[in-house]
Amino acid sequence: MPPSDKNLKIFIGAGEVSSDFLGAEVIKSLQKKCKNLTCFGIGGKEIEKAGNFKSLFPMEELSLMGFFEILPTALKLLWRIHTTAKLILKEKPDVVLTIDAGEFYFRLHKKLRKKDKNIKLMHLNAPSVWAIKPGRAKMVAGFLNHLFALFPFEPPYFTKYNLPTTFVGHPLANIEEKIIDLHLQKDITPITVLFGSRNQEVQTLSDDFIKACTLLQKDIPNLFLLIPTFDKFHPLLKEKLDKTSLPYRFLSSEEKFSGFKASRAVLSASGTVALELAKAEIPFTIAYKLNPLTFLLARLLIKTPFACLVNILLKHEVIREYLQKDCTPENLYSEMKRLLTLSEVDQELLICELRKAYHMLQCSKGKSAEVIAKIICDEA
Repeated sequence: MPPSDKNLKIFIGAGEVSSDFLGAEVIKSLQKKCKNLTCFGIGGKEIEKAGNFKSLFPMEELSLMGFFEILPTALKLLWRIHTTAKLILKEKPDVVLTIDAGEFYFRLHKKLRKKDKNIKLMHLNAPSVWAIKPGRAKMVAGFLNHLFALFPFEPPYFTKYNLPTTFVGHPLANIEEKIIDLHLQKDITPITVLFGSRNQEVQTLSDDFIKACTLLQKDIPNLFLLIPTFDKFHPLLKEKLDKTSLPYRFLSSEEKFSGFKASRAVLSASGTVALELAKAEIPFTIAYKLNPLTFLLARLLIKTPFACLVNILLKHEVIREYLQKDCTPENLYSEMKRLLTLSEVDQELLICELRKAYHMLQCSKGKSAEVIAKIICDEA
């Protein structure tokens, strides 16, 4: 179908690397549907490139997690909300689409709704009301026009408050991964180590992860670490790793999935990367540490017994989780050793469960970005 002659102006806002990629795909899908598309907003290099604009401020400012972690920058974030809302009201876009970073963007949406009752407000990635604060479903229904959900079980939580909510599938299910030959030596035992994508994660988890790997090396002398991470983390990790005898190699984002497929097992910070690991069908374990006060609050509020998205999707523990005091080098070493010595039968059973979780992420209507773009065009 040829693009329409409709003029469309959109504000698009992302909160982290994964939403930057998805936001860029939404822009590209909109460009196919609409000849005259104007974009502005907040994003990383992918959104900036696709939308041909400069982000209002660095997207990375929105990537903090946890109440006490956000406190030091709270005033700055409130100012960002104020100036962003002011610009949006001035530019009068047809649609405001935000992705992730709900703590920031929901405040922005509420401010916009108070000033303009007719502005179209949409958000991707439904708040996890099934895990924490069920009352947020009613709250977001009070200001959003449309909500896009990544998981199939989420829409009913919001549609009961008359908020149109569409399951669009998870972006991971739309990506065709290319396997790159990493030219690894034949006589090594490769494992992938994922320290996280945020500064606080890498700072907090790196010592425990590296210590666990040094313990593992005593049992597996030919152990080799594959480390997909951003360039900015290389100096810190290199300094720590070079104090050990662990052989390692940093991988680029393009090499990450190939690293998963080449690995025997994966040690990972908790996060959406669990879904990528399910897609790769590789045994893994997750670990995480939060500020103790943030964790205490989380324990009081969180309704789900699991942290790992694979376990949440399947409603039982398939992937072992090591959180807070359980995130110790000894525990991580023990679990990684278990994963590396699974019998063929146990490994196949685990992979079947991972396949099941991954298939739950697929939307029958098409690719996530295309479904979102169609709804934007229909409702703008």
